[in-house]
Amino acid sequence: MKICILGGGLSAVSLTYFLQDNPQIRRIDILEKDEVLGGFCRSFEIEGIYHDIGPHIIFSKDKEVLNLMTDLLGKNINKLRRSNKIFYKGRFIKYPFENELSALPEKDKEYCLNTFLYNDYENYKVSNMLQVFLKTFGEGITNIYLRPYNEKIWKLDPSFIDTQMVERIPKPPREDILRSANGIATEGYLHQLYFYYPKEGGINSLIKCFANKFNKKVNIFVNSSVIGLLRIKNK
Repeated sequence: MKICILGGGLSAVSLTYFLQDNPQIRRIDILEKDEVLGGFCRSFEIEGIYHDIGPHIIFSKDKEVLNLMTDLLGKNINKLRRSNKIFYKGRFIKYPFENELSALPEKDKEYCLNTFLYNDYENYKVSNMLQVFLKTFGEGITNIYLRPYNEKIWKLDPSFIDTQMVERIPKPPREDILRSANGIATEGYLHQLYFYYPKEGGINSLIKCFANKFNKKVNIFVNSSVIGLLRIKNK
């Protein structure tokens, strides 16, 4: 069996890594339109500093998957504690947004707190990500933070995003929201509180580590754009 994989991003290289030892597969071709593998996991060096395309961190609730990535990187890895901030109305708010409601202007804080505690959407069935946000966090946190944030990240209104990522969005306890509004910052998203990142080379180092483990079955073709596919009967 021969396999051709279109695109050379993280999904492609990790899939190749797992398929290459299958005895039924005798050849795997990766076609990548750019000059190097990586897709969105690309890094560019500027004056000795590596810059990624978009923000990247290495974490997973699946310990086996996480161990695979950290083992591949070996000594080229740091474990870091999250220190993200959201810039809102001239203020830096701790991430996730609901962890530091006290840092919001008073009117916005009350809006977020009240619509979380007395959530009109809590008992509705959901069919898209916007409805998940409303059901989980209420109108205030959704309208002030989650909706505009996700529109910026995905370039799409969350009402057009399906619910595949729901399990990654934990509902904060009421007690945490009350503490947050009263000036006691909480953490939330504990599975992301600590994460890993390469010491050198940016996130593209992970791509290179996967590629370095490819065996002779794997052929990488860069600068190879696919202009069409032809279906051959009985093939």
